[in-house]
Amino acid sequence: MNGTMMRKLRGRAGASLTFALLLFLVCAVIGSVVLAAGTAAAGRFSQLTSMDARYYAVTSAARLFCDQLDGRSVTVTRVRVSTETETTTYTEQPDSTVTETVTTSGPDYNYSSTLPTAGTLLGDAATTLVFGSVTDYDSAEGWNASGASAAATRDLTVTVGDKTSLTVNVRVSQRPDGVMELTFSNADEPKYTVLMTLACSRSGTPGSTTAYTTSSGGSGLTRTETVTAVTRETRPDTFTWTVTSMKKVSQ
Repeated sequence: MNGTMMRKLRGRAGASLTFALLLFLVCAVIGSVVLAAGTAAAGRFSQLTSMDARYYAVTSAARLFCDQLDGRSVTVTRVRVSTETETTTYTEQPDSTVTETVTTSGPDYNYSSTLPTAGTLLGDAATTLVFGSVTDYDSAEGWNASGASAAATRDLTVTVGDKTSLTVNVRVSQRPDGVMELTFSNADEPKYTVLMTLACSRSGTPGSTTAYTTSSGGSGLTRTETVTAVTRETRPDTFTWTVTSMKKVSQ
């Protein structure tokens, strides 16, 4: 796919786009992405007919997003740490017998989450799929979340070209199952529209580890032994998006 995309972008009818700015596409959620053409390429771009230039801008933006998003994975990890203690008190009686008293406490839970970088297109999509929101969520409630979320929509703006720049509007629609639809359209002529669909797969294996510590205390006829168990449970969810189709849409 990379070879095909680069041949399309570097052809005699196209402009060679600056590679250094491509990574920013993955990081853009709301804002503008400028894909600036080189000096020589800008000349070729300006010679395109109005129709060719608009269609070129839309298809170039779509192919760049395709290259940056296809096959990418993002992981959201939910963490729950529980702490339990058991204290045994040994007391020596006057008749030299020893009695045992056991007291327990817990479990006490602490919840946290390891999230992808905030403000990224796929990172925010993954967080929304797990918690239903990017910023307004509760890690404790999210521990048992089913993963279903409300549909989400984002609007992006892409500028293609240099001296003769053209603006491409990108609408990102995300379904509760993670499937995305990106609609690329020319800002001035909406009839130049490309629809890209990305399937979403979800994977992850829960894990759990427990660590024990022991401490002793007391004096005289009484001594204590306390065992503390700290259990760390993790629920990782890895989402992978794959481009399944990209086609021109008639308006």
